Amino acid sequence: QKKSQTLDLSYKHAANQYFESTPASEWTYPGYLEKMQPYFNNHFKLSSLKSTWKKRFNEHLREIERDQVAKSNGRDRCQQNIIASLYNCTTRGAGDALLTPGVGDVLGAMYKSASTIQVKGLKATELWNQFEKKRALQNQQHNTNIDIQLSTLRVMSTSATCQEDELAGQMVASSISGKKNVKHNKNAKRQSDEYPEREKQKSRKTSIENSHQAECSYRLNNVLNVQESFDENDEEEVIQNAEVITDFLGNDIECSEASKKLCSAYMEHYPDGDLIDLRSCSSFLRNIPRSISSSYLSEMDTITEQLIPDNVHNFLVQFFSQTISDTEWQGKVDDLRSPEEKDPLMVAVVRILRRTLPQFIKAFSLGHQNPLLNIATIEQAHLNAFVHPCLDSALWNLANIHYEYGEIPSRNHVNKNRADGVGYMTNADKFQLVYVEGSRPNVKQEKEVADIKKIINNMKSLFSKIVKELIKTRRRLPEKLNIFGGQSFRLRIYLYYLDYCGKYRLNEVDNANLPREFSEMPDFVYFYECVLKWALLIQASVTSFNEARVEKRPSRMSYAESLFRLQE
Repeated sequence: QKKSQTLDLSYKHAANQYFESTPASEWTYPGYLEKMQPYFNNHFKLSSLKSTWKKRFNEHLREIERDQVAKSNGRDRCQQNIIASLYNCTTRGAGDALLTPGVGDVLGAMYKSASTIQVKGLKATELWNQFEKKRALQNQQHNTNIDIQLSTLRVMSTSATCQEDELAGQMVASSISGKKNVKHNKNAKRQSDEYPEREKQKSRKTSIENSHQAECSYRLNNVLNVQESFDENDEEEVIQNAEVITDFLGNDIECSEASKKLCSAYMEHYPDGDLIDLRSCSSFLRNIPRSISSSYLSEMDTITEQLIPDNVHNFLVQFFSQTISDTEWQGKVDDLRSPEEKDPLMVAVVRILRRTLPQFIKAFSLGHQNPLLNIATIEQAHLNAFVHPCLDSALWNLANIHYEYGEIPSRNHVNKNRADGVGYMTNADKFQLVYVEGSRPNVKQEKEVADIKKIINNMKSLFSKIVKELIKTRRRLPEKLNIFGGQSFRLRIYLYYLDYCGKYRLNEVDNANLPREFSEMPDFVYFYECVLKWALLIQASVTSFNEARVEKRPSRMSYAESLFRLQE
């Protein structure tokens, strides 16, 4: 943690040197990138360079902007006090002269110091000009309203002054008419001469102060309203537009709003992380705003739940709802035929059931010796009898993936890890798309955490190896580049896929329990549908690989750029 803090401080020192030595009009992301590249090359992982650069650049700009706005607010309060003091000690004419410029100057002084944010390479000066045009229109409207208000206040002040002069004249006339008795009215004359003048000055001073205070308050309120409008609308709009989602090579990509919000929320909580955990048990998914998690879950439902047609679901429900004896179940499986022979998915489902269901029926028939109820069952026997055959049959019949199981080593694995199950494409590429880990029915909770870490690390390794292989052979990346993982923990299976959208993302396709006895036969509907969804997603990914293989090769310029990004 101390090392991380030291690194953060050294970064801020280096970044401050760039912003202090470069004029504000020349603050651009490419320039910042060129200046800071040696620093990041020495301190950050290659896979997170682009996202780290852009995020830190935007963060620093927002930091400067907040400081400048705070300073400008302080200057406005100081300016307000000076104007009020001048009004209190000057005549009305001098006060009117001070009011002539209008709110536009105050707004210009306030917002001229605000910094700009770089959006997709747009120059800071161009972005600021867009704000200037919008602000100029608002300034005109505010100045017009202020002039009308000031005119009204001045008319009111002039009217009050005229009434004071008329009252003073009447009092003077009354005092003059009393001069007939000189001796008696000598003191009265002196008072009548002094009193109107004192009252007149006092009333005029009060009127001026009230008028000036009202005008100053009106100006200040307008300035604050304009500032608040910019803070809530323009700044938010710029920050949203500055959010860019990139692929594995740092190229901008189009993605859903849910994906953008997820990536933004993740960068806010884990700025140095490289994988977004989106499993159902993920603490990140529970802690982000409900609206963001709900939009993502709705998006996942659209992707996965529509993979199982109604006819397949109804067929599985009807088949596993039968109340028959042990021997009758075996006969039902032997006689099972597809009700729709022209439906390839239905035919594949029947083949999977006939291949995998007999092993469960045999185990259920053993009663108290059922290995699914025996906590002493070893890992390899459990996985090889009940888990791997189901995955193997589904992947072969639906996705044409060759699945192997039983402590499989591979050069694609991290630290020469041995996987419990692996799946390879059967075309010329032979890419490994599947990595599976499992455990026996009775195992400690720590095993689940260790297995998921192992699965994630190897899925990321497989993803990067495939990208590098395709780039080096000058081929296009498939549209659906996903790596698939599986985890069997105790008597439950979890099936995932990993993609890249700004960050690595671990998505959960589905999870289901393994039925243990005949009374749980209806649970096979959820178990087989879970496996079918996963296999159908793998089928779509394999199809995407095959389509990319027959496309034209990318241009030499694109090829060279991809190689350069790969080396970074």
